[in-house]
Amino acid sequence: MFRRKLELAVFTTAALASIATSPKRWMLEAQNVPAIPDPTRVTRVIVHAPAVPTVDLVKRGGKEFQSARLTDLGNGDYETLVPPDWGIYKAYLSGRCKMSLFCGGDDCGPPDDWVVTVKPMTSVATWRIEIATPATATPLDPRVFSTSTTIKLDSTRPARVKLDATSGPEPTVNTNGNEILLYWRGQPAAATSSWFAHISIEGPCPTTAECKPPASEHVSVVGMETKTDAPR
Repeated sequence: MFRRKLELAVFTTAALASIATSPKRWMLEAQNVPAIPDPTRVTRVIVHAPAVPTVDLVKRGGKEFQSARLTDLGNGDYETLVPPDWGIYKAYLSGRCKMSLFCGGDDCGPPDDWVVTVKPMTSVATWRIEIATPATATPLDPRVFSTSTTIKLDSTRPARVKLDATSGPEPTVNTNGNEILLYWRGQPAAATSSWFAHISIEGPCPTTAECKPPASEHVSVVGMETKTDAPR
């Protein structure tokens, strides 16, 4: 019993020390965010910031949230398309304080001249480019901890991916910039996962009238690599 209490005390002390030394952070939010002009349509939103901001969206009703995908337009402007029935929850920059243990007042905050601004929004129609990968069969070896496939893209905008797993174990799917990662955990027995991916990009038309994608916009698969983790 004494040993258990001692272990608990050590764990509690370590946890408190970790919390005490965790880097504190500042946050700079956009103020006076404009209202969505027409919640039944897609809305083009441009956020101006001195660094890449985070833009959180909220669905009507306030119970669903998601992070927006941003396209860097240059000169500090970042574009996102807000779907119908969604709005801007907040747009912000954040960073670590320089003095985590003594952070407060002027010791913690962004540069004085930093401002995050959400520009006036416009309702738009959107264009879309979609491609599909070839049908792929990924062998899953039960002797390894995991298997992963990285799909490398050449894309002018953040891509969305929808995976069609036709047979076998389904992977988890994550996107990071111009890479899509498919991940399978270790399997109890040899298996094959058959799948193909629909990859798309979307951008705004000048108005609410339909339009075709500009010639400068594109998305393509430039590479695909499968790796296995260490043996079990």
